[in-house]
Amino acid sequence: MVEQRKCRRRAELSHFLRSCRARRSPAELGLEVSGRRRTPGLRREEVAVLAGVGTSWYTWLEQGRDIKVSESVVRAVSRALGLDDAEEKYLFGLAGISLPNYYSEKSDDLLQNLQDTLLMDDLLSVPAIMIDRFWGILAVNDTARGVFDYTDLHTNALVTFFTNPVCRVRYINWEEIARATVAQYRADMVQYFDDGRFHAVVEDLRRRSPEFVRIWDSHEVRKPEVHVEEIEHPGIGRLAFDVHLWKLSANDNIRLVLHVPNGGDTKRKIGVLLRSLNDRAPISLP
Repeated sequence: MVEQRKCRRRAELSHFLRSCRARRSPAELGLEVSGRRRTPGLRREEVAVLAGVGTSWYTWLEQGRDIKVSESVVRAVSRALGLDDAEEKYLFGLAGISLPNYYSEKSDDLLQNLQDTLLMDDLLSVPAIMIDRFWGILAVNDTARGVFDYTDLHTNALVTFFTNPVCRVRYINWEEIARATVAQYRADMVQYFDDGRFHAVVEDLRRRSPEFVRIWDSHEVRKPEVHVEEIEHPGIGRLAFDVHLWKLSANDNIRLVLHVPNGGDTKRKIGVLLRSLNDRAPISLP
C-alpha cells in the first residue's frame, strides 16, 4: 500500500512537470529559439540549465523515478518553469517537502474585504455552502438551494458541478469556472495526497464526466481567490456573485463558500427569491 501511494505521487509529479514544461515558451523565459520544434514548450535540457541541475537528474525527476530531492533544488526547478505560488506549493507537496502556507498573509485582507461588502444581516440571505476537505457537502442554506438547485442527493460540490445538468445550464461562464474549480481542487489535494478519498472523487468523475477528464488532465493548479460567477436563473434572471472562501477550522477541514451579490440588482433579485421560497409562492419580479 505504501509503495502504491509513492508510485501514484511520483506519477502525478511526472505528469505535472511535463504539463508545466509544455505550457512555458522559451521566449517568455528569455531563451533564444533556433530551428523548428516538434513539440511545444521547453525542452528538458533547457529546464535543467535554467535550474542549474544536470539534464539526467531532471529527466529522472520528470520521469517519476525514486530519487531524493532538496528544497533548494525543487525551488530552482520551480523558478526555471516560471511557476506561480500555487503551482510551486503543489510541486513541493508532490516532492514531499512541507512549506508554510503561501496564502495566509492575504487572509486578513480578504476578511476585511468581505466585512466591507457584507452587513451582518446580509449573511442570512447570501447563498452559502459548507464543505469538508474533500469538498463533501456538509450543509447548504435555502438561498443556495434556490439559486443552484442543490438537493439532498448532491453530496460533493465538485461532483455536483460536473454532473448536475442545472449547473451546466445556469453558469454563464461555465468553462472558466470549471477550470478554476478543478485547479483549486488539485491544489487542495496535494496536502492530503495519500488520502484515497481525494482520489475516489477524481476517479468517480473520470467515469462520469468527459469534460472533467479534459480539464483535469491539463494539470492546472490555482490558489483560492475571490472571483466572479454569473448565473442565469430561470425565475429571476441574471445574477452575479463575488465568491469568497472562509476557513472555519484551524486544521482546514471545514470551509464556508459564500456567494456575495455583486451589485444591487442581484441583491434585489435574491430578496425576491427568498420571499418566494418562504411564502412557497411563484416568483414575481417587480
